[in-house]
Amino acid sequence: MNIAVNNRNNPEYEAMLDHLIQEVFGFSFAPWFRRKLWNSDYESYSIIENGKMLSNVCIYKSELLINGRKTTAIQLGAVATRKSERGKGMSRIIMEHILSLYPCTPAYLFANQGVLDFYPKFGFTQTQTYKPEISLTINNNAAAVVKCNVSDKIVTRALSGRNVFSNFPLTSTT
Repeated sequence: MNIAVNNRNNPEYEAMLDHLIQEVFGFSFAPWFRRKLWNSDYESYSIIENGKMLSNVCIYKSELLINGRKTTAIQLGAVATRKSERGKGMSRIIMEHILSLYPCTPAYLFANQGVLDFYPKFGFTQTQTYKPEISLTINNNAAAVVKCNVSDKIVTRALSGRNVFSNFPLTSTT
């Protein structure tokens, strides 16, 4: 099996990836592709057969502040295999390939309950994360939670100037 790598801004590859993500997770990357957000920090590794993407793992290269030091890390995501292709080791092949390309690089991911047994095979351990929660009362009324829209100029401005900081230990493959 050959691994296709990082075909960003290639409409054919993007369509295959989007179709796989829609089948497995039920959402679309199309808005992300249209906004040309796929830059050199985001890489896609896929197994493609007969013009159909069967399995994929993406990484996002990021800089984290760990104990006061900037550290390059990778976040794994979009780990997906078509239902008809599961159990053939495709995600394992892609994960091993990626981790061999980034030895000694801290790696982290967010996983749903259904796949928690998969990642320890690659040296990952489950860690506790905390979701900050804010409760507000304005003029004696509870404030509603509003989903941010990336097309909102305020949101775009805030995201473009963001910094990532963490005091939490990373789950790493090293």
